[in-house]
Amino acid sequence: MERSHTCERDVLRNVTWQPEKISVANVDRGASGSTNPPNIAQETDMTTSTTTEENKALVRRAYLDGMNTRSLWIIDEVFAPDYVVHYPGLEPIQGRDAAKEAIGAFLDAFPDIVFTIEDQVAEGNKVVTRWTAVGAHTGEFKGFPKKGSVIPASGRKVNFLATDIYLIVDGQIKEEWNTLENMELMNQLGVVLPPAL
Repeated sequence: MERSHTCERDVLRNVTWQPEKISVANVDRGASGSTNPPNIAQETDMTTSTTTEENKALVRRAYLDGMNTRSLWIIDEVFAPDYVVHYPGLEPIQGRDAAKEAIGAFLDAFPDIVFTIEDQVAEGNKVVTRWTAVGAHTGEFKGFPKKGSVIPASGRKVNFLATDIYLIVDGQIKEEWNTLENMELMNQLGVVLPPAL
């Protein structure tokens, strides 16, 4: 038991930390000539962790700095020109300009809406973000994305949420799978009645 403890200590003694990499060098070998623990990686790249944090910050910027402040020019920074967003049961919105138009129309219908990022998880080049939104329907609502008949301002307060997946490529959001349910929003606006139980 003592020998195994000593080997672990000897291996850890040779681990060096650099800002973006962990490297293991000069691993002591036991009597058999093998390293302990077996198959230890000689160099592990830690840049993925930094990238996932940057990716999460990029998505937060779209909501908190862009939509919450009505600064749609931020959308030009964070969304790729060929950005595509998918909504349940609807045709995707193709292109950053079309997405900006849809977001702008939504913000016109709910001018005081505030988005809150509740949770984020990132792996590789994808970010999952759970958000909530609260605001009052004080402008004309044409659906999201813009479609169908106009719903005149009702003054009703709405509270809704979604958990979306974002694909990040070259520092911009390239694709999004949005889970916003229009039916729930229409229910809160009084346009669609909830099913009878």
